[in-house]
Amino acid sequence: MRDKIKKIWKDPVGSKLISAGIIGLLSIIYLTLKSLYNDQSFIDNLKGLINYQVSILNLIFVFSGILIVWIIWIVIKKNRKPKSAEYTESHKVLDFELLEKIKTEHNYPKVVIL
Repeated sequence: MRDKIKKIWKDPVGSKLISAGIIGLLSIIYLTLKSLYNDQSFIDNLKGLINYQVSILNLIFVFSGILIVWIIWIVIKKNRKPKSAEYTESHKVLDFELLEKIKTEHNYPKVVIL
C-alpha cells in the first residue's frame, strides 16, 4: 500500500490530485468546525471563505517574507562548507597499529606492507 502511494505521489498528476484532496479535506473540516462554533450554516461559512478579501499590503508582506527566507536559505547553503577529512601521518600510524592488533588477535599471517 505504501509503495503504491509513493508511486502515485511521484506521478505529476497523481501528486497534484492527492495534495488537492488534502487541501479540500482540511477546508471542509475547517468550515465544519467554524459552522459548529459560530452557530452558522456551512454554506454561509463557505460563502464567507470564498468572498474573503486579502489586502495587497498583506500579500506583499507574505511574498517578501517568503523571498527573504528563500534568499537566506540559498546563502546559507552556498556558504556551508563540507567537512574535509585530512589523513595525516598520525592517522596512518594509528591505522597500522590497529591492523597489527587485528592480525595478532585473529592469528593472521604476517604481511609486509611497503
